[in-house]
Amino acid sequence: MIDVRSGGAVVAPGVTYPVYDSVAETLKKLGEEATLKLINQQSKTNAANDARKKATSKPTKEALRGEAFCLIDPQAFATAQGEGPAAVQKLLDDKVAELEVQHEEERKARLVQAAGQAKATPAPETADEALEGVDEE
Repeated sequence: MIDVRSGGAVVAPGVTYPVYDSVAETLKKLGEEATLKLINQQSKTNAANDARKKATSKPTKEALRGEAFCLIDPQAFATAQGEGPAAVQKLLDDKVAELEVQHEEERKARLVQAAGQAKATPAPETADEALEGVDEE
């Protein structure tokens, strides 16, 4: 059972839904057309969720600072240490800013790639085609 929500409020509590034990059972109860429609809907949802995750994922500030620290040239770090804490902070902040730009470019490239993959993947035309490689137990 699930509670159906709309705008954060429960609008239909305790809704039941069928749970199938195998693809064969689903095909038997729903038929090929309805089963294929469900598979295609879920495939679309999965692709959208993956693209959304790739498009919106960014490293945390803490992760960026750690990465920046590891990438700073030891000689540049030693020089900044000699100049004082403000110089070390500036060196680190500059490297973090550089990494933010790099990660944003990579994020955009992943988004373009995900969009291209979604367009390049045709939907299966039959249940048999959709189920290729799926193990039935």
